[in-house]
Amino acid sequence: MRIIGLLFLITFQSLKKTKSHKPICSSSKILIVQKAGLGDFLMLLPTLLAISNSDKQIKMNILVSNEVYPLAKRYNIFHSIRILNNDKCNIFIRIKSLLREIIIGIMTPYDVIFQPCSGVNVVTYLLLVFTKAKLKIGFKYPESYNYFDICIDYNQEEKDIIQNSKILKFLGIENTIPTPEIQLNTEEIQFADRLIEKLKKSSFGSITGREKIIGIYPTTMEVYGENSRDWGANKFASFIDCLNNICKDILFIFFGSRYDKKYCEEIISRSLTSPKYFVSAGEVNIFNNCALAKHCNIIVGIDGGFMHFLNIIRIPSIVLWGPTTHKNHGYENTYTTNLSLNVECSPCYGNKILRSCNHRKCLNNIEAGYLCEIVKEKLLTK
Repeated sequence: MRIIGLLFLITFQSLKKTKSHKPICSSSKILIVQKAGLGDFLMLLPTLLAISNSDKQIKMNILVSNEVYPLAKRYNIFHSIRILNNDKCNIFIRIKSLLREIIIGIMTPYDVIFQPCSGVNVVTYLLLVFTKAKLKIGFKYPESYNYFDICIDYNQEEKDIIQNSKILKFLGIENTIPTPEIQLNTEEIQFADRLIEKLKKSSFGSITGREKIIGIYPTTMEVYGENSRDWGANKFASFIDCLNNICKDILFIFFGSRYDKKYCEEIISRSLTSPKYFVSAGEVNIFNNCALAKHCNIIVGIDGGFMHFLNIIRIPSIVLWGPTTHKNHGYENTYTTNLSLNVECSPCYGNKILRSCNHRKCLNNIEAGYLCEIVKEKLLTK
């Protein structure tokens, strides 16, 4: 599919004409192409809320992936939400979805198209080529010059949340971005309350108040055919065993998507201390996972979509960074600990260095005992 896309782009990029940048009126119609995952959407969300809260009558239309759709739908700020199917198992479904969006793009002109700083690939460039708009705004990458009327410089030292907000000045909106909230309904909150009580009783017999709940988010995000952010099942198992040897009153909850479930079970099978656990990955939706996370004393995981939710619901967390960097994708606050070895070749996510890397020392050199000591200091000694 990438080869087909590249052929289209080579054919059509020469047809692009330079446009004059007309002022954007207050009643503009904007299309946001957010093809990336949950974390990328959450880093864009403050900008979307700023647009919605402004006095401009801007109709926001957003194109999202399957996994992001339920989250985007919960925020009542969009004129329309459409899904660009990213089914990993069926390329024909993906092509059909892309062709549908191209046809809609040709028939439905917009005042502005905005491509955020994450999720840029051949598919998004195809949409940019075919979709009609007075102004196309995106970020300056080597391959993007021919598809955007305005290219925003991407700063490797700046948070993506801040970088996405640079669209606001072109819309005539003050660059004051709000802090988003995750609105959980009563059913989701009660589900988590009942489940946690049940798990505590089945794991500990009686509830004494000394119990600790530690979340694990191992993430099995695959890039270039392999897991680019994998700390390793043995490392996670050793970490769990280390904590169990210090304190027996720990319940581990494994978070993630349906793609993470087998990996979570593999981690448990490699543990030598028979941990008390519950695998939430693949069993409940993202909102139920957030409700469960609120019961955790701390959550440890790799950079990924779920860790961005923890920032919004303000849950203490330790985030392991390797191919990606907290300088762009992380958060600096009192409840987030960013753990990075800052090796010389990191960050490498999204470039050819990651494709050829055979050591992943940015993650592999983080020792389970070292992480265990951090958790012990933050939680078990209090």
